[in-house]
Amino acid sequence: MKSCPEMRSSACRKNKKTVTLRDTRFPDDEERFSTIGLLDGAVVAIAHTETSDDIRVISMRKAERHEREQYFARLQKRGF
Repeated sequence: MKSCPEMRSSACRKNKKTVTLRDTRFPDDEERFSTIGLLDGAVVAIAHTETSDDIRVISMRKAERHEREQYFARLQKRGF
């Protein structure tokens, strides 16, 4: 799993306070990502795909506890 600065994700480049991971659970032809970040003070998880033209959101939900812990730990590592 790689964090935001190490990935080419365009969504990631716009907001450095997100954590984006490649989602390898599905053997599809399209690359899937999971981005965790803050939305109106709540930590949310967004599943999405990206093409050269756009970002397609698959789902968005409130992040689970382990995702919130991972999010804040990675931000802390980056000095936020």
